[in-house]
Amino acid sequence: MPSPVGVQASGLADSPRTLTLNQDAGNGADDLKKLLALAATGQARAQYLIGVRYQEGNGVVQDFAMAANWYRKAAEQKYPNALYNLGHYYYNGKGVNQDFKTARFWFEKAASSGDDKAPGNLGVMYMIGEGVSRDLVESYKWATIGIANGDPRAAEFRRDIAGHLTDNQISAGGVRARTWLKRHGRK
Repeated sequence: MPSPVGVQASGLADSPRTLTLNQDAGNGADDLKKLLALAATGQARAQYLIGVRYQEGNGVVQDFAMAANWYRKAAEQKYPNALYNLGHYYYNGKGVNQDFKTARFWFEKAASSGDDKAPGNLGVMYMIGEGVSRDLVESYKWATIGIANGDPRAAEFRRDIAGHLTDNQISAGGVRARTWLKRHGRK
């Protein structure tokens, strides 16, 4: 079965999320010291922002392994952007060994937190069978969740997937999505 129109494996995960560093993480040594002090107390946002600095090479030498380390610390506290970024890093083998199953784990956590892009990434993973068995109904489910989470790309992706499904499969994907959304406290 051919892949849906416009969806390719190379286009799966968008770039990791970043913030405007001048406003959110600062860009000087004093700002980094403050972030490190907050991160040492377990403050997830500070841990995430240090990860962004290492990802971007802002005030530190760019180091994706260090970024992944800081994202992991924040993700273990369920910091939403860190959940997504860690999934992205594992999917692409950026700063960590490429591992689609671990990417799926972090993308699922990000989707559960309401992230808008993670469900679409999961949908593509199920569509092409990376780290999971190929399952277009499951792909349709994740595209539907992406719509619910506010991903502007998800509706077109879902239409593309639907073109490869029977009416019964579309219905099953919708049921799976509604069940998942209800279980995660959303309509």
